[in-house]
Amino acid sequence: MNLMHEAGTQAKVRPGKLKRFLALLLLIVILWGCVIAYWVVRQSVPGIQQMVLGLGVIPGAVVLLWFVSDMLKDALDKKQSQQAITQQQSALMQEQTTEMSKPVQLGRLNVLGVSCCLPAGLDSDTALPDSLLDIPYPALHPSLRDSEGLPIKAAWVELDDYVDKQGLLAPHEARILVLVEKVTEILLPQLHEFAWQTEGEIDTQVVAGLRKIESTKTVPSIKLWIYLDGDSSAHLEQRLLEQTKQKLADFGLSDAVGEIELVHQATTARVWQDLENLAHRRRSGCMPVEIFMAAGSQISSQLLQSSAFGQRRTQSADEGDAALGEGAAGVIFLQDPNQAGNHSASTQLLGPLTTQVDKQALVSAKISEMASLIQYFTEEIPRLANDSSLAAIHDSNMGSGLAVEATQALAIHWPDLSHAKQVLALASHIGKQGAVAPLAQIAIATTQMHYSPNPVILLSLENSGKRFAMALRAVDVNDVVQGSAMPEATQ
Repeated sequence: MNLMHEAGTQAKVRPGKLKRFLALLLLIVILWGCVIAYWVVRQSVPGIQQMVLGLGVIPGAVVLLWFVSDMLKDALDKKQSQQAITQQQSALMQEQTTEMSKPVQLGRLNVLGVSCCLPAGLDSDTALPDSLLDIPYPALHPSLRDSEGLPIKAAWVELDDYVDKQGLLAPHEARILVLVEKVTEILLPQLHEFAWQTEGEIDTQVVAGLRKIESTKTVPSIKLWIYLDGDSSAHLEQRLLEQTKQKLADFGLSDAVGEIELVHQATTARVWQDLENLAHRRRSGCMPVEIFMAAGSQISSQLLQSSAFGQRRTQSADEGDAALGEGAAGVIFLQDPNQAGNHSASTQLLGPLTTQVDKQALVSAKISEMASLIQYFTEEIPRLANDSSLAAIHDSNMGSGLAVEATQALAIHWPDLSHAKQVLALASHIGKQGAVAPLAQIAIATTQMHYSPNPVILLSLENSGKRFAMALRAVDVNDVVQGSAMPEATQ
């Protein structure tokens, strides 16, 4: 817009200069006419000196004065224009500063339990190694081949049996079914570790090798979200709902779950947005406990032959080497801390915060945007500002442009942060996944905090320019209850 204004100003200036130049020529002609008329009236023959003075020096002096006045006028116009631009920039900076100084309400969610089934041995029972470089990286898959018959790099989970005996599911859909089952079996029992309001005795029975819980225990209403990364068939969705309902019945939670919502073709941004809405209670009918589960698999020759999958993979690929991936993760979120029972500690999520950066902007501007999001967490968690013992997890490939942006934004706040020991580039180990990535980040971070109570920063960066940030901290249940009013953080 400023460029258009400047171009318009220049377009207006050029006709003015041309008019002034024509006026100058006319003035010179008039001067020459006056000098010649003077000689004619006097009936005198001018000498060489008179001709030089009358026809050269006087008009030349007029031209020189014109050029000097024109230069002075241009300099004055330029100065005024620069002052106007400076005033506009100052007003814009003041507006941005005012906007940044407005109170930002950080959403808060408490985590009751997590579960994940991911490649590279990442799960909800094991702490991260001292050196994150020791986590396995994607390797060449033994059976997957590209269009030229060459092995494809992939990150996959070792599954004992994922064959669909009914023959209605594609290979990757059968794997999704098994991945969700594994996560569900670990996630649902964690609801019974907390002392909900109880009436009567809890009775447990073992049926067909499974522990079935029968109880008169009254639990809060629960909503279960299932996010499927990528396309999914009607057969997969039906089997998934049937399997989930059976698992809920096995763990005595059928009556507690009021709604199951299945989201297909889910993206990273969709999960982050739903988390933000949940944290700020923006949705109507929010239940006290909400379970988020996500699953996806790209480990399928049939899927690789799909042109739609190839196009989607090309569009979503990072600048780095994005390997095929698969996995599943689940998180139990508690809305009301007062219903958390008598457990002594809880993991609390702050955020997520989101922003949109210009894809064509300079890298330094993008880094500054991400660093601004992180700034809110350093003000909310005082120890973050002076302590670099935290951990960070981002969902980009190590060495890619997005990963560099994430690490540089972290370095602005913590220059001494060890990227080999404290910053996990998740996509470098489990592949570039969509809806699974946010919940996998939360699950891994929560598990890590069981071994080390240091805060964890979660970052998500997309090629579309969307940026997300979240922080996890371990807090005592009494602090959680007292802080449930969600105070505001200012920058």
